[in-house]
Amino acid sequence: MIKAILFLTKITLVVLAAVWIADIPGDIQLSWRDYDITAQLGVFLVVLLAIFVIFLMAFDFVSLILSIPEKLHDYTRGKRWEKGYRAITAGFAHVASGDVRAANTQAMRAQKLLPRGYGLPLFLKAQACLMKGDLEAAEAAFYDLLDHKDAAFLGVRGLIQVASQQEDHDKALVIGRKALALYPKHPWVLYMVYRLELRLQQWEGAQKTLLRISPGAFMQSTQIRDDMIALKLLLSEQYDAQGKAQKALSYARDAHKMNS
Repeated sequence: MIKAILFLTKITLVVLAAVWIADIPGDIQLSWRDYDITAQLGVFLVVLLAIFVIFLMAFDFVSLILSIPEKLHDYTRGKRWEKGYRAITAGFAHVASGDVRAANTQAMRAQKLLPRGYGLPLFLKAQACLMKGDLEAAEAAFYDLLDHKDAAFLGVRGLIQVASQQEDHDKALVIGRKALALYPKHPWVLYMVYRLELRLQQWEGAQKTLLRISPGAFMQSTQIRDDMIALKLLLSEQYDAQGKAQKALSYARDAHKMNS
């Protein structure tokens, strides 16, 4: 509607300008070879204006023709994105329902439709592989996710999950500490590293990680305090077994102060 009004306004202005120019008094004489042409100045100017308007219209038309391939490409790309998003949505729905085959089909479809720099199709593929029990393929997909800024954290989380399912807790801790270097304040990464350090009985590392955990969704303040007391007692026992009585006594005293 607005474009139509602007078009009519332009036409009206051109017509008014032509009428005004046509009324300009005076004559103009042109000589070319053996020809002498005499014309009213106003009419001559109107003809020039008409030629200029025709040129502009022709330019717009040519520009429109030349822009058709680009617009068609944008339209096709938009359709591909739309289909890709639908495939991802359907794929995660199949993951939630436990339909491994359908989830894997949608993951492959999303990978074909969406650009390679987009990480969610890989994450969907990894989830489908996990459901299928193919931990090796899932791990490969999660490693590929590390190259995608939009989904790198999902790759890290998936690698820790795969290593834990393989019961390779040392490997999971190595990955977790690398993730902690990238996401030093991320609650889930901190909590996972802490749990892995506890499992591997790395009491000093667990104590340092616990100090970085803030009360929230994973651990409440009372649990953090109780765990810290328990860790100090465990460290006291560890140093006592190593014959380091002074360190053992220091940790025991700290635990007693926190518990009193």
